[in-house]
Amino acid sequence: GRNGSWLLDPFDILVTDDVLKGSSGTTSPSFTANADSAVVQWSTISTALAAGTQVTVTTSANGTGGSQNGDITIGIFKSPSVNVGGGGSLTFIADRNIDVQGTMGFFGAAMPLKFLAGRSGQGVIELPNTSINLQNGDITFGGLTEFTRAGGGKFFGAASYDAAHPIGVNLSSANINALNGTITINGGSKYQPASIGVNISNSDLLARNIVRRLE
Repeated sequence: GRNGSWLLDPFDILVTDDVLKGSSGTTSPSFTANADSAVVQWSTISTALAAGTQVTVTTSANGTGGSQNGDITIGIFKSPSVNVGGGGSLTFIADRNIDVQGTMGFFGAAMPLKFLAGRSGQGVIELPNTSINLQNGDITFGGLTEFTRAGGGKFFGAASYDAAHPIGVNLSSANINALNGTITINGGSKYQPASIGVNISNSDLLARNIVRRLE
């Protein structure tokens, strides 16, 4: 329960209810993965957030000992709701893609929730049919790929990059609630001829402010 930053440095990561694999140092806030296809238990993240820990789940792609692309997959949880302690935060950083499947709910103290893809220069965020409820705080869907806007200026976002990943941030049929905060969506296209920066079709987005940047 020590307050601090929780840093993961594996390769592909699965966040789920399953037992841990390919990892060591599993007591938060310290966690070090030692193999491909690392698995992090959602209950471990929940416990850390309840203690007010700043949790960062981040991948490392090829060149640092692994053989994978650096994707984060977040699964469906038996107990998706978290009562956040003061000072807590949750950030997912992927070298390539972030895929969220299921439901997450965060209550209690205000916290920032961030999903950042494409640290390698390309990577998308997929949240189709996903439900996220953040009672207090801001949600960011974006990435680390740099875009130059046609009208001038730059921003960083998730980036579509091939025919199988044509949408930078895909929130199709999602339910995203940050009623007391801001939802920020940053996405762009690195694939031609047909691709989309941001897709929010058939979705419900509730927030005090909604900011969308796309290219």
